[in-house]
Amino acid sequence: MSKCLQQFKPMKPIASFLQLFRWGNVLLGCLAVVVSAYILGELDNWRVIIVATIAVASIIAASNAFNDVIDYEIDKIQRPGRPLPQHQVRIETAYYGAIALFGLGIAVSAFINWQAWTIATCIATLSIVYSLYLKGTPAIGNVTIAAIIGMTFLFSGSAFGELWRLAVPAYLTFGLTTVREFVKDMADVEGDRALNVRTFPAKFGLETAERFAIVLMGTIAVGSLLPYWLTAKPAYLTLSIVGVDFPFCVPYSF
Repeated sequence: MSKCLQQFKPMKPIASFLQLFRWGNVLLGCLAVVVSAYILGELDNWRVIIVATIAVASIIAASNAFNDVIDYEIDKIQRPGRPLPQHQVRIETAYYGAIALFGLGIAVSAFINWQAWTIATCIATLSIVYSLYLKGTPAIGNVTIAAIIGMTFLFSGSAFGELWRLAVPAYLTFGLTTVREFVKDMADVEGDRALNVRTFPAKFGLETAERFAIVLMGTIAVGSLLPYWLTAKPAYLTLSIVGVDFPFCVPYSF
């Protein structure tokens, strides 16, 4: 820790924290709240939108920062350009900042309703458990992180009092994230093996992981058509093909 403090480089602090929090992921989480409001016809409910957005942004930022603290040694090898390996953000700053943001997200969600608070607490808890214990476990870690992201839609639905109406978007997000996490693990397989991180590709091999990813892609692609089958609305079919099925044609791009 002392060595890390000596090497600390206080450069571009705002940019470093944005990178630490993964601002793109935070933005997508906030967008999920707005999309949920649109689906539920609640775009005029600005109070809930603002409070839910603050909660989602806080917990996502906290999860990413906490994960980087736990993965510090791994990132020095696999992602040396991250803020912590670059010593642009102190480890203890990232750690206490993550704890504060977790607390903020949970506290803010309590002003919505008890369902939103419960889901926010579950997301925060799962994020911490994932970073501490599940990241290196074959398949379980991937499914956990996918569940965390999918639960963002359930949180948004609960915020507007329509929890189960967003079950399908939550399922699709869960599936897309599961595939993405598998692809990321396949790309990091050499570094994971070197550090004895037992991801699915590291334990069972790339060929088996590729086959499993293809099965997942097919399952999610078929499931993405569920909204169209239930409603027969062409708009759902277009969104499913463009937003879900088409990205599977180039899975290694994400």
